[in-house]
Amino acid sequence: MDDGPIVWDEDNHHHLFVEHRDPRPSEPEVVEALTSPAREEKPDPEREGLIAVLALTTTGRWVFVVWIEHGGGRYPIHSRYADTRTRRRYGR
Repeated sequence: MDDGPIVWDEDNHHHLFVEHRDPRPSEPEVVEALTSPAREEKPDPEREGLIAVLALTTTGRWVFVVWIEHGGGRYPIHSRYADTRTRRRYGR
């Protein structure tokens, strides 16, 4: 598991938390998923260079986050609440 810093900039923050109208994880939920000691983290099997994270938050919601290595840290590029299919595919 990578415990490097989470890298935020205007682009990924806007993409994750402003552009999407459907219910998406909040910034604190994404941070919690990326820092949880119990998270499942592995390379995305379909896309080289992407790391997939699956974690259960303290609010009881499964959160799925994809990040890339960027600027010396973890740069989140996608997040959503994980459905059963995603949980099976990426860990639980």
